[in-house]
Amino acid sequence: ARRLLGDLTPSGKRSLLLVLLCLVFSLVAAYWPDYEGLSDSGVTALFILVLCAGLWMTEAMPAFAVSLLAIGLEIALLGNATSADPDWEKYVATWGSPLIWLFFGGFILAAAAKKTGLDQWMAFQVLQRLGSKPAIVLLGIMTATAVLSMFLSNTATTALMVAVLGPVIATQENGEKFGRGMLLGVAVAANVGGMGTIIGTPPNAIAVGTLSGVVDINFIRWMGYGIPPALVLLTILWGVLVARYLGRGAFRSSMSIKIDSGLQQESSSLDLALVVATFFVTVLMWMASPLHGIPTTVISFIPICVLTATGVLDAQDVR
Repeated sequence: ARRLLGDLTPSGKRSLLLVLLCLVFSLVAAYWPDYEGLSDSGVTALFILVLCAGLWMTEAMPAFAVSLLAIGLEIALLGNATSADPDWEKYVATWGSPLIWLFFGGFILAAAAKKTGLDQWMAFQVLQRLGSKPAIVLLGIMTATAVLSMFLSNTATTALMVAVLGPVIATQENGEKFGRGMLLGVAVAANVGGMGTIIGTPPNAIAVGTLSGVVDINFIRWMGYGIPPALVLLTILWGVLVARYLGRGAFRSSMSIKIDSGLQQESSSLDLALVVATFFVTVLMWMASPLHGIPTTVISFIPICVLTATGVLDAQDVR
């Protein structure tokens, strides 16, 4: 923790101090006096109001990030998301349906992973451990693509993997046929992998939103429906591509793979730690939603608030 805090710039330390001061002041202003006639919910709303006003005035964090934080705090503190009569949706309905905010949470995770190079680094780690058999390399690439596309958009995952595979394909002697099979493998795996989770591709979330009044489909339940057929399709397509493009030597011949680390040098260790921690907590919360009962859209505000409030993503990234 000391090393990570040491990565903070002087302006970052100043912002952190201002945030802490605003938090303490808003807690005292809202909860210390006894406001006659003000309900508990009203006191909580006063706390959010004073905190956000302080953050806006001191510019401790970007104005847009404070706005997103305000929505997240309203949902967390006033929305009763896990109660029998939740009313959190009214806090997001002003700007869009809960479905749109679920998309936005996934986009935020993808943008942060791309900005820090975490997505490319994960793909590199997979490629380094695949060995040298073309068929196994293809299977590993398709598996990595499918897993990434469960949490990133299919298009973003494909663009990432194509960028990773470029140097690998270029170093192969018979690169045309091999490269064609690899690129087709990435394309089909990104689409198939998108079936696996609610946020894997927009049609999944649209289906869940449409069925919400009829069937209760949470994050882990959707994975139970989507992953088995995805695995079957992925295996069949891998076999077809091996037979069509790699030939009989796919399991006997060897190939060389030369790759570099994908982590962006300009990204601080603190930013990277925040992205990794946020990614892990968000996905874990999504998967455990049957246990805690928090809706997937509400969980999506974890990356939305954390990654914007901490400055990992700026206004241009959010655009």
